[in-house]
Amino acid sequence: MRVVGIAVASILFAQPALAIDCTAASSAAEKAICSDPGARSADEALGKTYGQLRRSLSVDAAAGLRRSQTEWIKSRDAVCAAPNAIKPLSACLAVQSRERQGYLDGRPRAGDVSDRLFRPVFISRPAKNGSADLAISDIEFVGNGDWQSRLNMLLDSAVKRAISDAEAGKENPGPHDNYEVSLDIDVPYASSRLVSVHVTSGSYLGQAHPNSGSYNINFDRTLNRQLKFDDLLDEASARPVFEFCRSQVAEQKKQRSDHADHWKDDVELTEVSENSKDLKSWSFDATAAVIDYGSYGFGGYGQCMCSCTIPYSMLRPIVKKDFPLP
Repeated sequence: MRVVGIAVASILFAQPALAIDCTAASSAAEKAICSDPGARSADEALGKTYGQLRRSLSVDAAAGLRRSQTEWIKSRDAVCAAPNAIKPLSACLAVQSRERQGYLDGRPRAGDVSDRLFRPVFISRPAKNGSADLAISDIEFVGNGDWQSRLNMLLDSAVKRAISDAEAGKENPGPHDNYEVSLDIDVPYASSRLVSVHVTSGSYLGQAHPNSGSYNINFDRTLNRQLKFDDLLDEASARPVFEFCRSQVAEQKKQRSDHADHWKDDVELTEVSENSKDLKSWSFDATAAVIDYGSYGFGGYGQCMCSCTIPYSMLRPIVKKDFPLP
């Protein structure tokens, strides 16, 4: 059998670490890891963390972890192969590996990464008896504080909805091998006050096309509550942000148009405003806030898939005084 990178080998052989046989590397990702000491070190560290976590889990949870890691590897390779990815390839792979290691170790992607805030939770159930295939990568915040309990209750609700969606077909018995429900939860940013949680869901239960969506829970640990848009900006301060995002959305729609040379800018400021006023659409990381307008924003399903990236240099002068901006 061809020997692969540690992160992959840990899945296949259920070992915490294996040496890389770089003479057998064949894929672009494997060759890039082998050619760069930094990427190889990051892959080895990820493999070690993966192995430690696997040994701490039940048999069922470990199976969910293996599945999650396999899907992550596919996603990592796709992200790093994209035209706008970090260059060179080895640098992108190293970044992805370090982020994944942090997630498996219970740390946010950015912010105070020294704190182990949560433990990852994995649920994997194959399709059977009318239930769809179910894959959940959840998190559970650790600690006995009120903010951990409140956040865990919000995340438990998302997990219960995913399980219910997967079991919705039980009245129609059959394997439903092509039906699936997924849920992925991670923490892009956390500080002593702000915790920004990102929730991504997907499902195919026989409808015309798969459904997918995401939202964010931006939580103030000090106030022990989920933040709202009114906590971030007032109406007057928000207007330049909406105008800034209108320009980004219009450009993204133009780039995706089959007739860019004759494309007419039809993105209305009022539409941007309405689509931007729910803080569940906002995620926060170390350098910028991002508004994700989803699959149906600014047109029919999949026509735009637009987002707006707002640098903190723009937000800091206008944000409300008490908002815990990174």
